[in-house]
Amino acid sequence: MGNSHVGSSLNSSAGQRDSLLAHICERLAALERAQSKERQAMTKEREWFKGVAKGAEGYHLPDLTRWHESAELYKQAGNALCNGQLGRGADLLRQAEAAEQAAFESVPVFVQNTFSEQEAASASPEQARFIDDEASCTGCSRPADLKVADRILAVSDKMDASPPLPKRKLRWFDEELAEEETDDDE
Repeated sequence: MGNSHVGSSLNSSAGQRDSLLAHICERLAALERAQSKERQAMTKEREWFKGVAKGAEGYHLPDLTRWHESAELYKQAGNALCNGQLGRGADLLRQAEAAEQAAFESVPVFVQNTFSEQEAASASPEQARFIDDEASCTGCSRPADLKVADRILAVSDKMDASPPLPKRKLRWFDEELAEEETDDDE
């Protein structure tokens, strides 16, 4: 390998690094928007309280910490890429996307209805799948958009479990009405 071949290889890997960093910054912004929408849903308790209290399918309490794992993995992937560890960054990116997919799947129904398709889609660039684990590239400065991960991680709002809805108590005259109805049916 000559110097020109090594130089072109590094330029190629630097291009991969830049596209992966751009994808990471884009996904962090989408995670921040999703977390914000879930935070807004926390303030609209009247709309979803009954579904949560009844235990309806897809209804559970909003949890803003569900986004932490994927944000942390995206941050680690970005840091690895900036340090020149292309293979490690691509591996962390795949892990972050799996964590992000799990987070989006666990979102309550009343929050999922507010998401656009673009927010929930997290397909990584095709080239990330073919990067060797030991691949490297030149280092670079950290993009300012990586700080979005810190903002996501700083939010730790959780809601207390809501008590179940009380069962309707039968009154003495309800029992008599029920007995009279059964007598009339016979």
